[in-house]
Amino acid sequence: MTRSRSSFPTGADYRRVLLADVNDLLDEDGRPIGEIRASEAVRRTVRSAYVLCPYAGSRSRTPRLMNSSALDQVTSNWPTVLGLLNYVRTGCITESSRPPPLIDLARTAAAALTVPAYLIYSEPCRLRSRSIPAAVAAAHKMCAGLFGLCKNRLLFQIAQGSRYEEATDSVASLFRYAEESGALLSRTGMEACAGPPHLMAEALGLLAVGNCQSKLDTRMAERLIGCREVFLNYAYAVIDLTLWLNVFVISCHDNVGNVQYQLEEVSGVCDPEFVNRARAAAIDFRLKGCSDPTLSGLFQFSEAVRTQYAIGAASLLRNPDPLRVRAMLGHESCGVSGEGVDKFKRSFIASMQSQMPDEISRVLAEAVFRALVLECEGVHIFFDLQSKLHEALNWTPPSLADAPAVLASVFGVLPSEYVTTVFGSGPLSEFKQTRGQGQSL
Repeated sequence: MTRSRSSFPTGADYRRVLLADVNDLLDEDGRPIGEIRASEAVRRTVRSAYVLCPYAGSRSRTPRLMNSSALDQVTSNWPTVLGLLNYVRTGCITESSRPPPLIDLARTAAAALTVPAYLIYSEPCRLRSRSIPAAVAAAHKMCAGLFGLCKNRLLFQIAQGSRYEEATDSVASLFRYAEESGALLSRTGMEACAGPPHLMAEALGLLAVGNCQSKLDTRMAERLIGCREVFLNYAYAVIDLTLWLNVFVISCHDNVGNVQYQLEEVSGVCDPEFVNRARAAAIDFRLKGCSDPTLSGLFQFSEAVRTQYAIGAASLLRNPDPLRVRAMLGHESCGVSGEGVDKFKRSFIASMQSQMPDEISRVLAEAVFRALVLECEGVHIFFDLQSKLHEALNWTPPSLADAPAVLASVFGVLPSEYVTTVFGSGPLSEFKQTRGQGQSL
């Protein structure tokens, strides 16, 4: 039985499904699956024991405490934790005499991170009690650390000139990087990683080369996950949607910023009321526009830094085509030339005659058109990934006609709302006719 469209979650609840966010869910032990990543309100409901780290290395020099309650859950389920990682790894990495690239290690850990969400959100639910088993929650904790380490190591190597698809690393080097980079100290400043060094090395060895000394128990993973191919379809859709969102959010904000920049450049010759309305709309978009919590700090940096970050995210995609997503970042490849844009420009210039000189509205027209093209392309990519995710969860297929509203309700205001607030409904209506995309904007 599939989940009907009328029963889909909305808003923040649907966002959690799309991004496999289970941080606030409690497992069968009554612990939040995300531990330190859970909201403060949820963490307050759980008793956790904290102790000083007994390990040598970077964690011996910090006043941060480690969560021994979370560690107890991991160690008491260790064979099953390793078994789950191995079960996912078998479907993600093809065995070879050469070490797998870091990008594959990061993807594998990220895929394993989605297991709790897949189990709880599948239709029908794959858990009889609708409660995440402690071993699955423990594996989630371990894989969060593995993913963060591999992702950061990959980004470090790229910064040193390596290619995404070619960068590799040994278990020893990854372990050394974890110690030297501060990765074992929580970015929240509250905790230190509780993982004992020998268990960390064992998990890294299993992920990187497929070997570990402990006995693996894959029975729970096999029973709960079932068909590995269907699960990986879900996991990769979640991963791609998360990475795509990085690119889309950055592109949306930069394109709206470009329109506003063009307006500010000519504000002296425009109607003051119009300029003030545009400024207020730009501030509103900055606050409410399409967003991802992990990117909030990135907007403190320059556009060049944000673009490089987005290019990196696009390079990690499996589907859609990374080049298609990267095109969202390039002005020259956003479909802003040809007869369609010329027609849009003429209409835009005519509608702005009372607000500004024609030569100014001509420049603005291209910036506005580019922002709307970005949104149109983004909506279609979102719908493609949303459809893959629904299929893997056995949910009724989503509707393309609903995609813009869903995208806005889940991730925030889209550029078209800013454009309509500033320039009225005319440009958006003309764009729909020009592009023939009325059903998706």
